[in-house]
Amino acid sequence: MCTTLMAFAPNMKFDPLANYQNIFSNRNKELIEKHELSIRLDSIKPGEYAYPLKGSQSGVNAENLLQVVSQKDKHVKAIFAGRVRVAASSPLSGSFVVITHDNGLETFYRNIHRLRVHVGDRIKAGQVFADADKCQYGYTVGVMFLLNGTPIHPYFVFDTYAQHPLNDVLRCKLTDKYLITTTSKRVAFTLARKRFQASLIASLDPVKPKYFGAAGPAKINLEFLNAKHWCYPLVGSYVTSPYDKLRQKPDTTATYHHTGVDIKTHTPHDSIHVAFDGIVEESCPIPGYGNCIMVKHAYGIETLYGHQTVNFVHAGQHVKAGQVIGLTGATGHATGDHLHFEMLYRGHRIDPALFFDHKKHTLRRATVFLRGPKVISKPNDERDRYLFGWKIA
Repeated sequence: MCTTLMAFAPNMKFDPLANYQNIFSNRNKELIEKHELSIRLDSIKPGEYAYPLKGSQSGVNAENLLQVVSQKDKHVKAIFAGRVRVAASSPLSGSFVVITHDNGLETFYRNIHRLRVHVGDRIKAGQVFADADKCQYGYTVGVMFLLNGTPIHPYFVFDTYAQHPLNDVLRCKLTDKYLITTTSKRVAFTLARKRFQASLIASLDPVKPKYFGAAGPAKINLEFLNAKHWCYPLVGSYVTSPYDKLRQKPDTTATYHHTGVDIKTHTPHDSIHVAFDGIVEESCPIPGYGNCIMVKHAYGIETLYGHQTVNFVHAGQHVKAGQVIGLTGATGHATGDHLHFEMLYRGHRIDPALFFDHKKHTLRRATVFLRGPKVISKPNDERDRYLFGWKIA
Protein backbone atom coordinates (compact mmCIF):
# COMPACT_ATOMS: atom_id res chain seq x y z
CA MET A 1 0.00 0.00 0.00
CA CYS A 2 2.81 2.41 0.86
CA THR A 3 4.52 1.85 -2.47
CA THR A 4 1.34 2.72 -4.34
CA LEU A 5 0.81 5.87 -2.32
CA MET A 6 4.37 7.03 -2.73
CA ALA A 7 4.03 6.74 -6.49
CA PHE A 8 1.74 9.76 -6.61
CA ALA A 9 3.05 11.59 -3.55
CA PRO A 10 4.46 15.03 -4.41
CA ASN A 11 8.18 15.64 -4.20
CA MET A 12 8.92 15.94 -0.48
CA LYS A 13 12.31 17.62 -0.78
CA PHE A 14 12.06 20.92 1.07
CA ASP A 15 11.57 24.04 -0.97
CA PRO A 16 14.60 26.33 -0.58
CA LEU A 17 12.43 29.39 -1.30
CA ALA A 18 10.24 28.78 1.75
CA ASN A 19 11.27 29.67 5.27
CA TYR A 20 11.65 26.07 6.41
CA GLN A 21 14.25 26.91 9.05
CA ASN A 22 11.46 28.19 11.24
CA ILE A 23 9.71 24.80 11.00
CA PHE A 24 12.60 23.03 12.73
CA SER A 25 13.59 25.82 15.12
CA ASN A 26 11.46 24.96 18.14
CA ARG A 27 13.20 23.35 21.13
CA ASN A 28 11.65 21.30 23.91
CA LYS A 29 12.83 22.74 27.24
CA GLU A 30 12.24 19.57 29.28
CA LEU A 31 14.15 17.43 26.79
CA ILE A 32 17.06 19.87 26.70
CA GLU A 33 17.26 20.08 30.51
CA LYS A 34 16.82 16.38 31.32
CA HIS A 35 18.06 14.87 28.03
CA GLU A 36 15.15 12.43 28.28
CA LEU A 37 11.43 12.73 27.72
CA SER A 38 8.51 10.31 27.86
CA ILE A 39 5.18 10.99 26.19
CA ARG A 40 2.23 8.85 27.30
CA LEU A 41 0.55 8.08 24.01
CA ASP A 42 -1.36 5.29 25.77
CA SER A 43 -3.23 7.82 27.91
CA ILE A 44 -4.67 9.74 24.95
CA LYS A 45 -8.44 9.25 24.95
CA PRO A 46 -10.94 9.25 22.08
CA GLY A 47 -11.75 12.85 21.24
CA GLU A 48 -8.19 13.92 22.08
CA TYR A 49 -6.84 12.93 18.67
CA ALA A 50 -7.93 12.79 15.03
CA TYR A 51 -6.56 11.58 11.72
CA PRO A 52 -5.87 14.37 9.18
CA LEU A 53 -8.32 13.11 6.53
CA LYS A 54 -11.33 10.81 6.92
CA GLY A 55 -11.58 7.63 4.88
CA SER A 56 -7.90 7.89 4.01
CA GLN A 57 -4.90 5.71 3.29
CA SER A 58 -1.34 6.65 4.10
CA GLY A 59 2.31 5.82 3.54
CA VAL A 60 5.66 7.11 4.80
CA ASN A 61 8.42 8.44 2.56
CA ALA A 62 12.17 8.70 3.05
CA GLU A 63 11.92 12.02 4.92
CA ASN A 64 9.63 10.48 7.60
CA LEU A 65 6.71 12.39 6.12
CA LEU A 66 3.33 10.68 6.35
CA GLN A 67 1.44 11.19 3.09
CA VAL A 68 -2.32 10.88 3.65
CA VAL A 69 -4.74 10.47 0.75
CA SER A 70 -8.53 10.53 0.77
CA GLN A 71 -10.89 10.19 -2.16
CA LYS A 72 -13.56 12.51 -0.72
CA ASP A 73 -12.40 14.34 2.42
CA LYS A 74 -10.47 17.56 1.82
CA HIS A 75 -10.77 19.02 5.34
CA VAL A 76 -7.42 18.78 7.16
CA LYS A 77 -7.87 18.17 10.89
CA ALA A 78 -5.43 18.76 13.76
CA ILE A 79 -4.09 15.46 15.08
CA PHE A 80 -3.80 16.77 18.66
CA ALA A 81 -4.84 19.96 20.45
CA GLY A 82 -2.30 22.78 20.38
CA ARG A 83 -1.34 26.21 19.13
CA VAL A 84 -0.36 27.25 15.62
CA ARG A 85 3.31 28.20 15.62
CA VAL A 86 3.90 28.57 11.86
CA ALA A 87 1.38 29.33 9.10
CA ALA A 88 3.03 30.35 5.83
CA SER A 89 3.17 29.70 2.12
CA SER A 90 5.56 29.75 -0.83
CA PRO A 91 5.04 29.87 -4.61
CA LEU A 92 6.43 26.36 -5.11
CA SER A 93 5.23 24.36 -2.12
CA GLY A 94 1.97 26.08 -1.29
CA SER A 95 0.88 26.62 2.29
CA PHE A 96 2.23 24.80 5.34
CA VAL A 97 1.45 24.79 9.06
CA VAL A 98 3.26 23.79 12.26
CA ILE A 99 1.21 23.13 15.39
CA THR A 100 2.83 22.85 18.81
CA HIS A 101 0.87 20.32 20.87
CA ASP A 102 0.33 20.15 24.61
CA ASN A 103 2.07 16.76 24.88
CA GLY A 104 5.40 18.16 23.64
CA LEU A 105 5.15 17.01 20.04
CA GLU A 106 4.73 19.19 17.00
CA THR A 107 3.07 18.38 13.69
CA PHE A 108 4.09 19.91 10.38
CA TYR A 109 1.49 19.87 7.58
CA ARG A 110 2.21 20.56 3.91
CA ASN A 111 0.31 20.19 0.64
CA ILE A 112 -2.18 22.69 2.01
CA HIS A 113 -4.49 24.31 -0.54
CA ARG A 114 -6.12 26.90 1.76
CA LEU A 115 -5.36 27.93 5.33
CA ARG A 116 -8.10 28.65 7.85
CA VAL A 117 -5.91 29.60 10.85
CA HIS A 118 -3.27 32.15 11.83
CA VAL A 119 -0.14 32.04 13.96
CA GLY A 120 -1.06 31.95 17.63
CA ASP A 121 -4.51 30.41 17.13
CA ARG A 122 -5.50 27.77 19.65
CA ILE A 123 -7.07 24.69 18.00
CA LYS A 124 -8.65 21.51 19.28
CA ALA A 125 -7.93 17.93 18.26
CA GLY A 126 -10.02 17.20 15.18
CA GLN A 127 -10.58 20.87 14.36
CA VAL A 128 -10.47 21.65 10.64
CA PHE A 129 -7.73 24.21 10.00
CA ALA A 130 -7.07 23.88 6.26
CA ASP A 131 -8.10 22.36 2.93
CA ALA A 132 -5.89 19.68 1.37
CA ASP A 133 -4.34 19.79 -2.08
CA LYS A 134 -6.04 17.91 -4.87
CA CYS A 135 -4.33 14.91 -6.47
CA GLN A 136 -5.33 12.32 -9.06
CA TYR A 137 -6.72 10.09 -6.31
CA GLY A 138 -8.69 12.80 -4.49
CA TYR A 139 -7.04 14.93 -1.79
CA THR A 140 -3.66 14.66 -0.12
CA VAL A 141 -1.79 16.20 2.81
CA GLY A 142 1.70 15.51 4.13
CA VAL A 143 2.26 15.28 7.89
CA MET A 144 5.51 15.15 9.82
CA PHE A 145 5.88 14.60 13.57
CA LEU A 146 8.57 16.75 15.20
CA LEU A 147 10.24 16.85 18.60
CA ASN A 148 12.92 19.37 19.45
CA GLY A 149 13.01 20.36 15.79
CA THR A 150 13.78 16.78 14.71
CA PRO A 151 11.52 14.62 12.53
CA ILE A 152 10.22 11.44 14.21
CA HIS A 153 9.10 8.43 12.24
CA PRO A 154 5.28 8.38 12.28
CA TYR A 155 5.23 4.72 13.33
CA PHE A 156 6.64 5.73 16.73
CA VAL A 157 3.57 7.89 17.34
CA PHE A 158 0.62 6.58 15.35
CA ASP A 159 -0.80 3.29 14.21
CA THR A 160 -1.39 4.54 10.68
CA TYR A 161 -3.39 1.48 9.72
CA ALA A 162 -5.87 1.71 12.61
CA GLN A 163 -5.48 5.53 12.57
CA HIS A 164 -5.07 6.09 16.29
CA PRO A 165 -2.10 6.83 18.60
CA LEU A 166 0.04 3.89 19.67
CA ASN A 167 -1.03 2.28 22.92
CA ASP A 168 2.47 2.88 24.20
CA VAL A 169 4.92 5.37 25.71
CA LEU A 170 7.13 7.34 23.35
CA ARG A 171 10.62 7.49 24.87
CA CYS A 172 13.13 10.07 23.65
CA LYS A 173 16.77 10.57 24.56
CA LEU A 174 18.85 13.55 23.49
CA THR A 175 22.59 13.08 22.88
CA ASP A 176 25.20 15.53 21.62
CA LYS A 177 24.45 14.54 18.03
CA TYR A 178 21.16 12.70 17.88
CA LEU A 179 17.62 12.47 19.13
CA ILE A 180 16.99 8.78 19.83
CA THR A 181 13.34 7.72 19.83
CA THR A 182 11.72 4.42 20.70
CA THR A 183 8.73 3.13 22.64
CA SER A 184 8.44 1.20 25.89
CA LYS A 185 7.03 -1.87 24.15
CA ARG A 186 9.82 -1.78 21.59
CA VAL A 187 12.37 -1.61 24.41
CA ALA A 188 10.68 -4.48 26.23
CA PHE A 189 10.50 -6.45 23.00
CA THR A 190 14.18 -5.80 22.27
CA LEU A 191 15.20 -6.95 25.75
CA ALA A 192 12.98 -10.02 25.47
CA ARG A 193 14.43 -10.78 22.07
CA LYS A 194 18.00 -10.45 23.41
CA ARG A 195 17.20 -12.79 26.29
CA PHE A 196 15.52 -15.12 23.82
CA GLN A 197 18.51 -15.05 21.48
CA ALA A 198 20.89 -15.62 24.40
CA SER A 199 19.02 -18.80 25.29
CA LEU A 200 19.28 -20.20 21.78
CA ILE A 201 21.59 -22.98 20.72
CA ALA A 202 22.94 -22.71 17.18
CA SER A 203 25.38 -25.63 17.37
CA LEU A 204 25.83 -28.90 19.26
CA ASP A 205 29.62 -28.63 19.07
CA PRO A 206 31.03 -29.78 22.43
CA VAL A 207 34.00 -27.44 22.00
CA LYS A 208 33.16 -24.28 23.98
CA PRO A 209 29.37 -24.75 24.05
CA LYS A 210 27.06 -22.18 25.60
CA TYR A 211 27.00 -22.62 29.36
CA PHE A 212 23.62 -23.22 30.95
CA GLY A 213 24.76 -24.36 34.38
CA ALA A 214 25.50 -27.86 35.60
CA ALA A 215 22.04 -29.10 34.60
CA GLY A 216 22.52 -27.99 30.99
CA PRO A 217 19.87 -26.38 28.81
CA ALA A 218 16.22 -27.14 29.46
CA LYS A 219 15.40 -27.20 25.77
CA ILE A 220 16.84 -26.97 22.27
CA ASN A 221 14.87 -25.21 19.55
CA LEU A 222 15.86 -27.20 16.48
CA GLU A 223 14.89 -24.39 14.10
CA PHE A 224 17.72 -22.30 15.53
CA LEU A 225 20.42 -24.86 14.85
CA ASN A 226 22.51 -23.28 12.12
CA ALA A 227 22.35 -25.11 8.79
CA LYS A 228 26.14 -25.44 8.90
CA HIS A 229 25.93 -27.36 12.17
CA TRP A 230 23.63 -30.24 11.29
CA CYS A 231 23.22 -32.77 8.49
CA TYR A 232 20.99 -35.76 7.83
CA PRO A 233 23.36 -38.75 8.13
CA LEU A 234 22.48 -40.49 4.87
CA VAL A 235 21.49 -38.38 1.89
CA GLY A 236 18.73 -39.79 -0.32
CA SER A 237 17.89 -42.59 2.13
CA TYR A 238 14.69 -44.14 3.41
CA VAL A 239 13.78 -45.91 6.63
CA THR A 240 13.76 -49.71 6.58
CA SER A 241 13.30 -50.28 10.32
CA PRO A 242 12.10 -47.54 12.72
CA TYR A 243 13.14 -46.88 16.30
CA ASP A 244 11.67 -49.16 19.00
CA LYS A 245 10.32 -51.72 16.53
CA LEU A 246 9.97 -55.17 18.08
CA ARG A 247 12.52 -57.47 16.45
CA GLN A 248 13.71 -61.03 16.77
CA LYS A 249 17.32 -61.85 17.55
CA PRO A 250 19.11 -63.89 14.87
CA ASP A 251 18.91 -67.68 15.33
CA THR A 252 16.75 -67.36 18.49
CA THR A 253 13.13 -66.86 19.48
CA ALA A 254 14.05 -63.92 21.75
CA THR A 255 12.76 -60.46 20.83
CA TYR A 256 14.05 -56.98 21.51
CA HIS A 257 13.17 -53.38 20.74
CA HIS A 258 15.18 -51.70 18.01
CA THR A 259 17.54 -49.19 19.63
CA GLY A 260 17.92 -46.94 16.61
CA VAL A 261 16.66 -46.45 13.08
CA ASP A 262 17.88 -48.32 10.00
CA ILE A 263 18.20 -46.21 6.87
CA LYS A 264 19.59 -47.09 3.46
CA THR A 265 19.96 -45.89 -0.10
CA HIS A 266 19.99 -47.75 -3.39
CA THR A 267 23.78 -47.29 -3.55
CA PRO A 268 25.98 -49.82 -1.69
CA HIS A 269 28.81 -48.37 0.40
CA ASP A 270 27.19 -44.92 0.38
CA SER A 271 28.69 -41.95 2.26
CA ILE A 272 27.70 -41.48 5.92
CA HIS A 273 27.69 -37.91 7.24
CA VAL A 274 28.05 -36.99 10.89
CA ALA A 275 24.80 -35.43 12.10
CA PHE A 276 26.24 -32.63 14.26
CA ASP A 277 29.59 -31.11 15.16
CA GLY A 278 31.31 -33.30 17.71
CA ILE A 279 34.25 -35.32 18.94
CA VAL A 280 34.67 -38.98 18.00
CA GLU A 281 34.55 -41.12 21.15
CA GLU A 282 34.93 -44.52 19.49
CA SER A 283 35.74 -45.76 16.00
CA CYS A 284 36.19 -49.52 16.10
CA PRO A 285 34.40 -52.85 15.71
CA ILE A 286 31.75 -53.49 18.37
CA PRO A 287 29.85 -56.80 18.72
CA GLY A 288 26.52 -56.58 16.90
CA TYR A 289 27.26 -53.16 15.43
CA GLY A 290 30.25 -54.19 13.32
CA ASN A 291 32.37 -51.21 12.40
CA CYS A 292 30.92 -48.52 14.64
CA ILE A 293 31.42 -44.84 15.35
CA MET A 294 30.25 -43.00 18.48
CA VAL A 295 30.33 -39.19 18.40
CA LYS A 296 29.95 -36.95 21.44
CA HIS A 297 28.04 -33.68 21.03
CA ALA A 298 27.21 -30.91 23.47
CA TYR A 299 24.69 -31.08 26.34
CA GLY A 300 24.83 -34.85 26.82
CA ILE A 301 23.82 -35.76 23.26
CA GLU A 302 25.60 -38.55 21.35
CA THR A 303 25.11 -40.19 17.97
CA LEU A 304 26.07 -43.72 16.93
CA TYR A 305 26.65 -45.08 13.41
CA GLY A 306 26.83 -48.85 12.83
CA HIS A 307 27.55 -51.58 10.24
CA GLN A 308 30.04 -49.50 8.21
CA THR A 309 32.20 -51.11 5.56
CA VAL A 310 34.97 -48.74 6.61
CA ASN A 311 35.43 -45.88 9.11
CA PHE A 312 37.29 -42.72 8.08
CA VAL A 313 37.71 -41.15 11.54
CA HIS A 314 39.50 -42.01 14.76
CA ALA A 315 38.83 -41.54 18.47
CA GLY A 316 39.52 -38.00 19.68
CA GLN A 317 39.02 -36.43 16.25
CA HIS A 318 36.93 -33.27 16.02
CA VAL A 319 34.36 -33.59 13.23
CA LYS A 320 32.07 -31.03 11.62
CA ALA A 321 28.45 -31.62 10.70
CA GLY A 322 28.16 -33.10 7.21
CA GLN A 323 31.68 -34.54 7.24
CA VAL A 324 31.88 -38.03 5.69
CA ILE A 325 32.91 -40.40 8.49
CA GLY A 326 32.44 -43.80 6.81
CA LEU A 327 30.64 -45.90 4.20
CA THR A 328 27.51 -47.97 4.67
CA GLY A 329 27.92 -51.71 4.92
CA ALA A 330 26.70 -54.95 6.52
CA THR A 331 29.30 -55.64 9.19
CA GLY A 332 28.11 -57.02 12.54
CA HIS A 333 24.55 -58.34 12.83
CA ALA A 334 23.17 -57.00 9.54
CA THR A 335 21.32 -58.63 6.65
CA GLY A 336 22.18 -56.02 4.04
CA ASP A 337 23.97 -52.77 3.30
CA HIS A 338 22.51 -49.97 5.44
CA LEU A 339 23.22 -47.51 8.28
CA HIS A 340 22.08 -48.17 11.83
CA PHE A 341 21.71 -44.71 13.39
CA GLU A 342 21.18 -44.06 17.09
CA MET A 343 20.85 -40.98 19.27
CA LEU A 344 21.51 -40.92 23.01
CA TYR A 345 20.91 -38.37 25.75
CA ARG A 346 23.06 -38.79 28.85
CA GLY A 347 23.64 -42.43 27.99
CA HIS A 348 19.98 -43.27 27.33
CA ARG A 349 18.82 -44.07 23.81
CA ILE A 350 16.20 -41.74 22.38
CA ASP A 351 14.19 -41.75 19.18
CA PRO A 352 16.12 -39.95 16.40
CA ALA A 353 12.72 -38.83 15.07
CA LEU A 354 12.58 -36.41 18.01
CA PHE A 355 15.22 -34.46 16.09
CA PHE A 356 14.95 -35.55 12.45
CA ASP A 357 12.13 -35.76 9.94
CA HIS A 358 13.18 -38.95 8.13
CA LYS A 359 10.96 -38.29 5.12
CA LYS A 360 12.14 -34.73 4.49
CA HIS A 361 15.70 -35.34 5.73
CA THR A 362 15.53 -32.17 7.82
CA LEU A 363 15.43 -31.22 11.46
CA ARG A 364 11.93 -31.02 12.83
CA ARG A 365 10.32 -27.60 13.30
CA ALA A 366 10.16 -28.34 16.99
CA THR A 367 11.70 -27.75 20.40
CA VAL A 368 13.25 -30.68 22.24
CA PHE A 369 12.82 -30.58 26.03
CA LEU A 370 15.68 -32.29 27.81
CA ARG A 371 14.82 -32.21 31.50
CA GLY A 372 12.48 -34.68 33.14
CA PRO A 373 12.01 -38.45 32.93
CA LYS A 374 11.71 -38.39 29.13
CA VAL A 375 13.05 -36.36 26.26
CA ILE A 376 10.06 -34.92 24.45
CA SER A 377 9.61 -32.86 21.29
CA LYS A 378 6.90 -30.26 20.73
CA PRO A 379 6.12 -28.45 17.46
CA ASN A 380 7.07 -24.80 17.47
CA ASP A 381 4.37 -22.17 17.79
CA GLU A 382 3.73 -20.33 14.50
CA ARG A 383 3.13 -17.11 16.43
CA ASP A 384 6.63 -17.24 17.93
CA ARG A 385 8.07 -17.99 14.52
CA TYR A 386 6.41 -14.83 13.17
CA LEU A 387 7.43 -12.72 16.17
CA PHE A 388 11.07 -13.69 16.54
CA GLY A 389 12.00 -15.29 13.21
CA TRP A 390 13.78 -18.62 13.27
CA LYS A 391 16.92 -18.00 11.20
CA ILE A 392 20.32 -17.59 12.78
CA ALA A 393 23.10 -16.07 10.68
